[in-house]
Amino acid sequence: MSVDDLVAPIALYPDQLLAQILTASTNAQEVLDGGNWLLQNQNLKGDAVTNAAKQAGFSPSMQYLVGFPQVVDNMCQQIDWTSGLGQAFQADQKGVMDAIQRKRMQAQQTGNLKSSPQMTVDTKKADNGQQYVEIKPADPKVVYVPQYNPVTIYNTPAPTTVVVTQPAATTTTTTTQASSGVSTGSSVAIGLLSFGVGMAIGSAMHHDDYYPYPAWGYGGVYHGGHPYYPPPYHPAYSGYHPAYGYHPPSNYQWNQYNKNVNVNVNNNYYGNSTAIRSIHVIRT
Repeated sequence: MSVDDLVAPIALYPDQLLAQILTASTNAQEVLDGGNWLLQNQNLKGDAVTNAAKQAGFSPSMQYLVGFPQVVDNMCQQIDWTSGLGQAFQADQKGVMDAIQRKRMQAQQTGNLKSSPQMTVDTKKADNGQQYVEIKPADPKVVYVPQYNPVTIYNTPAPTTVVVTQPAATTTTTTTQASSGVSTGSSVAIGLLSFGVGMAIGSAMHHDDYYPYPAWGYGGVYHGGHPYYPPPYHPAYSGYHPAYGYHPPSNYQWNQYNKNVNVNVNNNYYGNSTAIRSIHVIRT
């Protein structure tokens, strides 16, 4: 699988969320542990879940990601892809970051990546003169995880908008709200991108110096002004033992998300394994 294929499912995610996925993927065992930890702590939301993850001994990236249980769930269910992404990122951070930029530019060219009420898309120039595409939440307090098919988003032009004038009519707007999210319309589509419920970011996640961030001009992920290298994983769980697999119950609230989100489309971006949930990462 090429690096471009590996990054395709997440290349259009907001920058800070993207950085946490990249760095967390370098330790697939911690991702599995995080997924199982979330299953046992579904009642925690916002700052409470972030602070509890910190006390449990998770890395800064996983502390951030536990605020996005749907993302962690996808990474766990597709652990072979997560491991492959982490290996590629460890071997060549710049190569992975360059691949992300190639996919973003492809999506722009097809008209499927543009600013919206959910996220802001800007083309900027790095110190070395190289252009890059930056994606940030339109509201820094709310992060929407884009949903898309990585097979078509980069190659299929955005649908043409047809405006039809009709007599005024009474309409009803239905609004939904997830227990851990922000109220939003049932689904908002921008080109071939769609957005579900936005995730509210707690105050604990606003410390830019604490979480890794993409430094596009330097071709890597930085942390506090320096290149980020994930620390050794030494969990300090209180009454919790690290898991070697991931088996969410059938009624897990994010399972329905997985049936619709981009990462479960039938394609080759996540390899050909038919028994992803049975994969175990052995601790060394």
